[in-house]
Amino acid sequence: MSDPIHDLAEQYDIHHEDALHILHQAIGEVLGYSIDSDVVIDGRITFLGHRKNGSTKRINLSPLLENRVRSVLEKKIDAVRIDRFKRSGANIIQGVILKSGRKGLVVTTAYGKAFAPKHLLIRSEEEFYKTGTTLDFHVNKITPRGILLDRRSKSLVIHILRKLLPPGFVVYDVRRKFGKLIRVYSRRLPDKPDLERIRSAFVEHIDFVMYDGVQIEDLKFENEKE
Repeated sequence: MSDPIHDLAEQYDIHHEDALHILHQAIGEVLGYSIDSDVVIDGRITFLGHRKNGSTKRINLSPLLENRVRSVLEKKIDAVRIDRFKRSGANIIQGVILKSGRKGLVVTTAYGKAFAPKHLLIRSEEEFYKTGTTLDFHVNKITPRGILLDRRSKSLVIHILRKLLPPGFVVYDVRRKFGKLIRVYSRRLPDKPDLERIRSAFVEHIDFVMYDGVQIEDLKFENEKE
């Protein structure tokens, strides 16, 4: 027999307890009831709610009510996903571009929708910012309104390099001039196939330098954000 709470948890990739708690909150917010309990009979779910004046009501999750609840539900699920991402300690996220507009990019991620404002993108990378494109982003900031992304971070460059290079390839540091040059300081030089993959991931000229312990020259990131 189908369990609607289990189906909801699977659909949005959240824990069963979170799905149940969020659904209670969303229904209560739409109808103005505090939800006390629920019961599943023949694959349909019924809630028991009460108001401050002591009145109670049995609430069936009908298709009409489900449509009203869904937008509230999805916002609350996004908040849970964002909190999960914050607790993971990660700062790089992969996303698919849903919309490319004058103000920036709307991106869908495993943690809900995110936004990359134009001033945190790289002008010379515009060819990468097409609808439907999958890209890695740096998480610039997490606010109550959602996730703010950028493509300008040094840690993003190092992440992409390490993803494309073979295991054990050591990258010590990088320096970048947007649209012109990325200089990679590494223990050794990459093989030609690896170098070709890296060149396809950036618009800049890629220059690998074998690092032998001398001081790395001061070629700084523009508006660098770690």
